Amino acid sequence: MSIKLTVTLHQYRMDTALPPLLNFGSEPAGPFYGLPPIVRTPGEIAQYLASLEGTDDRQCASLDPETCSLRALCNANTPINRIPAEVLLNILQRFSPSIPPAPPSGDARYAWVPFMRVCRHWCALIRGTPFFWLNVVLGRSTQWTEVALPRTRRALFNLRTTSAADHSVVSRILKEHAGHISGLHLDITRRIDPSREDTFAPLHSIALPSLTTLNLYLPQNEPVLVFREELYPCLTSLTMMGNGNSLTWGPSLVAGLRTISLSGCRIEAPLTVAEFTEVLRGAVHLETIILYGFLHKALLPDSYSPPARGHVTLPNLQNLRCTDYLQAIGQLTGHLRLPNAGEIRLKGWSSSSRVLPEDHGSFFPYVNNADIAFFQSTTEATINLWDGFGELVCRTPELSVTLSLEGQFTSWEDKMDLVISQFATYCGGSPLTSVALKGIPCRVSRATWDDFFDHFAGLQTLRITVEHYGPSVEPLSFPDELFLSLATPSARGDLEDAACASPSARCPGLKSIQVNHWTYDVKHLHVLLTCLRARHEAGASRLEDLSLAPVFPEGEEVFPDPEWEEDLSEWGEVLSGWKKCGEDTDKFKRLLKSEVGHFLCA
Repeated sequence: MSIKLTVTLHQYRMDTALPPLLNFGSEPAGPFYGLPPIVRTPGEIAQYLASLEGTDDRQCASLDPETCSLRALCNANTPINRIPAEVLLNILQRFSPSIPPAPPSGDARYAWVPFMRVCRHWCALIRGTPFFWLNVVLGRSTQWTEVALPRTRRALFNLRTTSAADHSVVSRILKEHAGHISGLHLDITRRIDPSREDTFAPLHSIALPSLTTLNLYLPQNEPVLVFREELYPCLTSLTMMGNGNSLTWGPSLVAGLRTISLSGCRIEAPLTVAEFTEVLRGAVHLETIILYGFLHKALLPDSYSPPARGHVTLPNLQNLRCTDYLQAIGQLTGHLRLPNAGEIRLKGWSSSSRVLPEDHGSFFPYVNNADIAFFQSTTEATINLWDGFGELVCRTPELSVTLSLEGQFTSWEDKMDLVISQFATYCGGSPLTSVALKGIPCRVSRATWDDFFDHFAGLQTLRITVEHYGPSVEPLSFPDELFLSLATPSARGDLEDAACASPSARCPGLKSIQVNHWTYDVKHLHVLLTCLRARHEAGASRLEDLSLAPVFPEGEEVFPDPEWEEDLSEWGEVLSGWKKCGEDTDKFKRLLKSEVGHFLCA
């Protein structure tokens, strides 16, 4: 549809350069749309068009009114304009997004504006159709706003104000169109003159009965607006950002909401965690909760007590995002039952007086690990550790969970051994098939790797990226201990129950290995080849994908072995395919073939 429409725009620009439509009190009728009516035979119209061949738009702009009328009449007879107006409008509506991608300063970012420049017919249709005017932006200038508001024709519309908007104008528009505003984005980033604080008085009392979406951005040091939910009976989405927002946390606030996002705002009086979550018990429609730096202001410190009425369950909750001090998040998870589908993102900060725990289970200090469903059903996992930040991502077929610990005094580079050991404890009974590790895996002990692989016998994909952060000059070491562990048989006796080729090999179904960003040394490659040969002899499945991306020391040259020109058929028993990601592909390919050949012949 969009390609055909683009062609049409170029083919039927019949009267683009004509004088603009006059500002009529009511829209004029076509095909002349305010131009002098004229009656001509088809032959006379054809003769006129022939006389205008080679005339550009600048010349057409100075044509007399009769000629302009002829062009408009001809345009009305084009094939695209002979289709019913309802069909043409439907095409334009499908082609144009109903909401602009960003708050525009004028009309430039609305996708349908170029359509108004095609011809008078299209311009008149768009001007007279409220659909195209239902997203009204108010900035420093009110010209665009004054044009758009009448064209909504009393339909429900969205009002977005920029930080440059005059606050008194905002209040006036809210008063005049209170019953027709369905979405309101209020941005007040400018410092408010204390002498004009009464400007916001109407915002505390104007009822918006049709409002469904409200976004308030007030980054002031003191509350400017106190949210009153009784003014917005149809509200389903609430976003409040900044210290300038204040609200009363009660059942009437969340009863009808589907989305609530609170960032930096405050409630009138802090509550215990039991009182806070009891309010959520009635939010049966809530689908999304986003809290950023809000919980530690809303909850009384160290106020946790076991939930007297059981955990709060929100039946429709699919998206939970919370960023705050770890202790505040721990209080929330002790009372709120996590969703089983959708997305959970929790980021914990360390307070100035407490050291951040090196344990992702700290998000759930009052919950038994066995009761955390996603720990027991994880199929994919990612562990990212770097200076000051430790992230664990667990995915199930229905749910994605991201747990991030962030503290400026916490160094995670040396903690991968601990984190991997903890992960094996939390998710040891899960059907994990894929794991990605980013950090310094060479610092993980052999015993930890043995325990990790024994817990996850069904592992099929292993991705490792060696990363150092900060001023460290330590080489990007290859994780030898990991492959030594994979090369040895499992010490556990329950692997006979796993769906694998042999109970003696660790992770016998492992099909894909990827190791990135390690400093090349031939001894590391020999460790890898020894591991793959031992696994093959132990009956493990053939590796289908080996992806290696080493970092070569500066200035090192690798020369091809003239006697090694073809892949050895014997190597195919262990590996059906390999690839190398990154730079120096040809150099590493020659080197790998040479080392494989020497290894197999030894």
